[in-house]
Amino acid sequence: MFFGPPEPALTRAASIVPYFAQNFAPKVPSDVQKFRPEILSEKIEKNDHYILRYITIDYLLDENNIRQFVKLASEANWLPHYYNALYFALKKEKNDKKVEQVFMNITHLVCDEKPSENWRLLDVFIKNSFQEDVLDDYQTRFLKYIRRHLI
Repeated sequence: MFFGPPEPALTRAASIVPYFAQNFAPKVPSDVQKFRPEILSEKIEKNDHYILRYITIDYLLDENNIRQFVKLASEANWLPHYYNALYFALKKEKNDKKVEQVFMNITHLVCDEKPSENWRLLDVFIKNSFQEDVLDDYQTRFLKYIRRHLI
């Protein structure tokens, strides 16, 4: 989700979070209530955009959550926004082991932990990672993961 123009949008978007928490939190399941949305700034094609990060790396490290994410992404043939959601979940993460674990979990789930049988599904995931609408910074992080496993 993108917000713009820069400063006023960031202020408006930040004010939405407390409103949501106060008015809708009682109606939301407890696991979702633990969610702490964050607004990130991202420069895309020389323009500043503000993105509501709705998935974190810790969320993705939960087995049920990553399984559901991969299921939905696979059913949608890995549209670019799934990769971009991954990028924003991984953005600012300094712990390379966590990032590595997310990619490892995804690649295992994509091929149902049978890469020799389901290699086509893994090919789709890898190939679609480099679609034009997938953010370059995601592609760079994914390439780093691939390089580590090639050498």
